[in-house]
Amino acid sequence: MDILYQGSMFQIPFLHLKVKDWARKKQYLMDSVSRNKVFTMCDPLHASTDFHHQNEEEIHNIKPNEVETLFEEELNSLYSFIGTNKGEVTNSWFELAQTNQFHSVHNHGPTGYSCVCFVEYNPEHHRPTNFICPFNNVLTGDMIHFSPKNIEEGSIIFFPSLIPHSTDPNISGVPRIIFSFNIRW
Repeated sequence: MDILYQGSMFQIPFLHLKVKDWARKKQYLMDSVSRNKVFTMCDPLHASTDFHHQNEEEIHNIKPNEVETLFEEELNSLYSFIGTNKGEVTNSWFELAQTNQFHSVHNHGPTGYSCVCFVEYNPEHHRPTNFICPFNNVLTGDMIHFSPKNIEEGSIIFFPSLIPHSTDPNISGVPRIIFSFNIRW
């Protein structure tokens, strides 16, 4: 039998970079954490964060044009990688996870890209963001999970906003700080 076509029907573009000039950018981000309201849990027994609730409170820590300037090189790498023109950062926020806190499964809407930048992150104590494929394994029906490798402070991940994702509970006594933003066209 002749094979007329063979390959993958769908692929999900995902980009993991090391932020350039990380020491300077981390200092800027940590100064922003000090100046702004950081999304964190008040009740340690309720250990789930919620981006949508946060947006209702209008917690936007760094103005979109400042994010675009700070991460200009990384954003240009994203635009080149996905083969598109320049997008627009629409909002940004910090998430601080203390002991036992986590971010339950969610997405950031049906269009655009989102980003996770690991600001305070220790691979000995923390686990990276978990991603869930938008379709199941065709043989078993199981959900397909993806956890990026080699995450460290200064890692930045760009992914389609529609991809469900979450974080595991922070079981250490070491706080984890993530900076995120959304990009739309």
